Amino acid sequence: MKIYEDTSPRNPPEWCWHRGWATVHDSAYGLLMKFAFLNALTARELAELFASRERGKRTKLLRTMHFDLRDSENFDLAAMAQAFGTDMNTVEGAFLDRRFTNPLASAAHLKWCEECLAYGMHLPGLQMDLITRCPLHNVLLRKTCLGCEETIPYTFAPAIFDKPFCCPNCQAEMGSHLKVARSKLPALPDGSVIYIERMNRFIETSRRESSVSLHSLVRIR
Repeated sequence: MKIYEDTSPRNPPEWCWHRGWATVHDSAYGLLMKFAFLNALTARELAELFASRERGKRTKLLRTMHFDLRDSENFDLAAMAQAFGTDMNTVEGAFLDRRFTNPLASAAHLKWCEECLAYGMHLPGLQMDLITRCPLHNVLLRKTCLGCEETIPYTFAPAIFDKPFCCPNCQAEMGSHLKVARSKLPALPDGSVIYIERMNRFIETSRRESSVSLHSLVRIR
């Protein structure tokens, strides 16, 4: 009896995604967290999909599994745009070095609005040092976990992404509404885009005179 091995190529995986989950105002943290949560991916699996394809850089990123979410050069933006069903402009705008003139004037730890993040939304502008309140809800941004009072690095790392929308220190829930009704993520309220754009303009017009490009000074660490 002969045994024949089936060597037909495997079809690429069909990733789950709700187009409404990409609001075009999400940060890299928000987009990647939602994608990891919806597809039950580990940080390693997420990194294999979206880490930069640049030779040398990719090897280092996958070895260390620890890279800054503010720096777009750590990621394959085209792969992200395809997976999220959106365009390159939206993905580029999720990173501080593409969105703002002075990305160095930002926090290395997560700053977030509890009301936004409960639905899986995080705006890149919230990471900037100048911003202390959410432009949509006018509440003070959190800088530490409500449960353990520890900061959360704004970093791609297993401790942060293996359990999406949970504090990596105490596992406190941060995306409660998103996880109750995954397919019913509410749209941005009418007029909210105006407030987001106003925040972004404020960041740009208020930048320090000594501000410089990320790529002309140092790499964000």
